[in-house]
Amino acid sequence: MTASLFGDREPGSPVRICICGGGSLSHALAAVLGARPWIEVRVLSRQPHRWSDRIRLIYLDKAELIGRVVQVSADPAAVIPGADLVIVSVPHAARRELLQRIAHHLDSEAWLAGFPGFGGFASVVREVFGPARPLLGLQRVPYVRKVVSYGQVVWVSGIRPELFVATIPAGHAEAACRWLSAMLNIPATAVASYIAVCLTNSNPIFHPARLHALWRSAPRDIVWRQRPQFYEDWDDTSSELYLACDEELQAIARALRPDGLGVRSLLEHYRLSRPDQLTPTIRALAALRDRPVPMLATQGGFTPDVNAYYFTEDVPYGIVLQRAIAELAGVHVPVMDRIIAWAQRWMGRNWLEGGCLSGPDMADLPTPQRAGVTSGEALVRWMS
Repeated sequence: MTASLFGDREPGSPVRICICGGGSLSHALAAVLGARPWIEVRVLSRQPHRWSDRIRLIYLDKAELIGRVVQVSADPAAVIPGADLVIVSVPHAARRELLQRIAHHLDSEAWLAGFPGFGGFASVVREVFGPARPLLGLQRVPYVRKVVSYGQVVWVSGIRPELFVATIPAGHAEAACRWLSAMLNIPATAVASYIAVCLTNSNPIFHPARLHALWRSAPRDIVWRQRPQFYEDWDDTSSELYLACDEELQAIARALRPDGLGVRSLLEHYRLSRPDQLTPTIRALAALRDRPVPMLATQGGFTPDVNAYYFTEDVPYGIVLQRAIAELAGVHVPVMDRIIAWAQRWMGRNWLEGGCLSGPDMADLPTPQRAGVTSGEALVRWMS
C-alpha cells in the first residue's frame, strides 16, 4: 500500500477501515475497531438505516466497550474509496457479488481481508481483481458473538486467544500480524502459507463431521422429538469423524510441503494430549453453549434443516473446497468423501461424482482449479 499499511507504516498511525457486511461479526468488529481513536470505521450494509453511529459490545459480564462508526451506507461509492483495509465479513456465497460491487471503488493499493479467510476467498479475490491485489485471511474469526439489537448492540461470549494469519504476498504476514494485534488486542501469528488458512480444521470439517455423525444412517425426513444441542450434546462419534477429517487435512498439508505449511492438528489447537479428551472438551466450551442442531419444528417434533448455514456454507464452501485441494495434492480422503457424498444426497446437490469433484454443482465454486491451478506445486506458488 502507499506508505503501505503492512509496509512502512506503524500500528497506531491513522487508518481507515471499511467493514463489508451487516452480520454479528461485523457488529463486533465495528465496536472493537471503532473504540480505537486512530481507526476510522465505515460499514457497507444493505440496511444502513438500522445502524447507530455507536456500537456497544458486551463481553459476558466482564466488560463493555463502545465503538464509533463514521459512516454506514449501502452504496460502495460512499464508504470504500480511501479505505486502507476492507474487511469482507459476509457469507461465502455472497463474496463474489460483493467484491464485484466494490471493485471500481477500491483504491489500487488497499488490502482486502477475509474474516475468515477460507471458503475460497483468495480464489474469488484473484478472479475479480487479478493477481496484483494484496489480501489477508484469518484461519478463524476472532469472536463468538450474536447480535442483541441490530446496528446497536452485540454480545460476545468468546474471544479467540490467538489469531493465525496469512497474506498474499506472503512477505507481509508478520506486519499484518502486528497491525491486527494492535487493532483487535489479540495476539496474532503468521502461518507459513495461505494454504494453511484454506485447510483450517474449524467450520469446514467441524460442522459437517457433527451433522454426519448425527444423521449418517437416518432418512432425510427423520423427526426427532427433542432438538439436541450442537456442542453440549457432542458425542464420541462426532469426535472420531472430526479427528479423522483433521488427519486427512494434515496429510494434504504434508503432501503439498514437507513442513505441513503450519497446519496445526486438533489436539494441538485444543492443547490435548489424547484423542479421548476431545469430546468432553467440546462439550465444555462455554462460548458455544445453547446452540441447537439446525432443525425445523414440524408436527411431532423437529426435522433437519438442510438450508441452515451449517449445510449451505460449511459443505460447499468448506469441506468440498478442502477436498478440491486434496485433489491437487494427490491425497486420498475417504472420510471427507463419505461426508460429502452423504451431504449432497440430503441437499440435492452434486459435487462428488465417480470419486472426483466433477459434478455439475462444482461449476461456480471458487476452487483453485477454476483459476487454472492444476497441481499441488502450482497451488503453493499461486498462494505465495
